[in-house]
Amino acid sequence: MQAFSDLEPSITTKVLMTSALAALLFIPIGNIFICYSYISTLYLGHNVSPQAIDMSQFTLHRVFRDMGTGAAFYPLLAAMPFLGASLIFSKDRKLFSNPGSIILFILLAWILVSGVVNTSSIMNTPQKLGRTGLMRFALQFLSISFFAASYQLIYLCAHSHGTDFFDKSRRAITVSFWVVAAYVLIVEIPTILGIWEPSSLIAQLKPPPACQGRVQGLTAEPSWMGVYLAFATPWVIFSKTRNRIQMYLTSIALALITFFTYSRSSYAIVFVEFALAAILSHTLQKSDKRFFIHSGAIFLTVFVLLSFSIPEQKFTPLKSLTMQTTPFATSNKTRLGTQMAGLKIAFSHPFFGVGLGQASFALMDYMPDWAVKDNLEVQEYLRTDSFGIIHGLHSRIAAESGWVGLSIWLTLWIIPIYHLLKNCIETRDSDTILLLTLLTGVFCSGFVVESFKFFESSFALAYAWAYVVSHNKSTPDANRISAS
Repeated sequence: MQAFSDLEPSITTKVLMTSALAALLFIPIGNIFICYSYISTLYLGHNVSPQAIDMSQFTLHRVFRDMGTGAAFYPLLAAMPFLGASLIFSKDRKLFSNPGSIILFILLAWILVSGVVNTSSIMNTPQKLGRTGLMRFALQFLSISFFAASYQLIYLCAHSHGTDFFDKSRRAITVSFWVVAAYVLIVEIPTILGIWEPSSLIAQLKPPPACQGRVQGLTAEPSWMGVYLAFATPWVIFSKTRNRIQMYLTSIALALITFFTYSRSSYAIVFVEFALAAILSHTLQKSDKRFFIHSGAIFLTVFVLLSFSIPEQKFTPLKSLTMQTTPFATSNKTRLGTQMAGLKIAFSHPFFGVGLGQASFALMDYMPDWAVKDNLEVQEYLRTDSFGIIHGLHSRIAAESGWVGLSIWLTLWIIPIYHLLKNCIETRDSDTILLLTLLTGVFCSGFVVESFKFFESSFALAYAWAYVVSHNKSTPDANRISAS
């Protein structure tokens, strides 16, 4: 596998591609950041490991480069003056005191308290990969602060513009999905199947098409492609289109992209979303229900047919759950082992955790023996010039901010999920099911990603909280976001 540092798309590539794709949407300049953010987040995001970035000198350029490993950092940063102007000139201060923002503020405050409590250990942590404990804390606090600001920015747009913003977002995500699908179907899958060799120009993309023999887009890992699918799937299966041909093609493309990631996490999350949507679809009107059933049936049929037609040696992800001799099985042990280690850290430091960004330094002391034995991936972490990563954001939050921090974080998700589930029972609205499926899938992605530069969750949480706040109002436009 190529080094992470060799897989990073250039800034020029990001800017040119996202600008060109944004132009396709023909949306007002005031909303241009919407599609720019979506495409860069969902297609170009998560493109390089932060460990590949030399932080021996804590300069602004390197801080931005570290933050920019989640590519939506740049367009969201460019849109932040809009948030600042709204803070200064908006007469509706309640927009900035919504429950989601308050919970995020409490989480930030608790992280600072945790940092103060752990000041001694943070200051005395030995340097690894050019990072000290204090530097890690500072970088990670910048990340979660920007995460909170991004949430507030998107919430402000969703709440202020309601259905208009929601529909434009749906359009942007649909367009970005077909951009991804075109690249995967025309370039990556033929490369995986040995049908053709990429041209010299295409082969210079970073990373090269299907460089691991799996669909990964321009991300560094197929599992990160699964994070994109977790966000995109609810929008495309609950599309407003009633064109049957478009629905059939979308379902087939989604099945092909998902299958050829050969990613267990991608399979699990997408199937959880389909299962949840199927359970909730009984609340839909007859025409909407029939449309969803057809879409799901096509997806499942294509996926099953591919499972029986692809050579056995290629299709091994699910077998790795029981077989211990495949690279996938090694990855299973690493991911599960690091998350178990994160929980062990939380049990050892239940109230305040070890401090934001510090779990990576302590991880190897808590790794289960079964995860270290015969595992070259974990043994690499044992080298003095490397530190481990907890492969799961939820477990990492527990380790770094204690069970109190994890409880605050889970509250941010559980409240909108509860209200969306309640409203699914009371309404016959496909958008409510879309948001509930979206929020559930993105939350499940938190067992795959480990960074707060996880901007899919900013979008999902902002939409969900905007819906909940608007839906619970008694004003005539209470349901403007949920209106079809």
